[in-house]
Amino acid sequence: HGFPETSYMWRRLLPDLAAAGWRAVAPDLPGYGDSPYEGDGSWEAQVAALDRVWSENELGPVVLVVHDWGGIIGLRWALQRPDAVRALVISDTGYFSDGQWHDFAQVLRTPVEGEAFIAQWTEAMLGQILSSVSTGIGPDAVAEYARALETEEGRRGALELYRSGDF
Repeated sequence: HGFPETSYMWRRLLPDLAAAGWRAVAPDLPGYGDSPYEGDGSWEAQVAALDRVWSENELGPVVLVVHDWGGIIGLRWALQRPDAVRALVISDTGYFSDGQWHDFAQVLRTPVEGEAFIAQWTEAMLGQILSSVSTGIGPDAVAEYARALETEEGRRGALELYRSGDF
């Protein structure tokens, strides 16, 4: 799955895959959805977590479906375990074979600098960014959503809404 998504994005697809005879598994990356944060958000830790899901569940060769942030992690894992991958489905992601990231991601990965960068974000900034890349979502709706996410109740409500699919 992508950032800041969860495995719930696949919930409507899993029954269809099972009906077609596939064993479908949609894990959350550590720290997302219902998966606890393991204290290390590095790419290496995320790839290791995916490897644990694969090995602990004895999945054998898989058709790996990757999306967004999960694509970068899944593709790294696939390169490390080519014998474990039967096929790839790649959606809305990128892969950087040289390990270099675009400037935004590089800042986020830099200790202290990444935290400082995120701390400076405001409702208006988030609204402007999301409005520029989204259709049908105005700055007022984005600002309202951002304010709601500042509270525990708002975060729970957003997760429940996401899980219900009523959006």
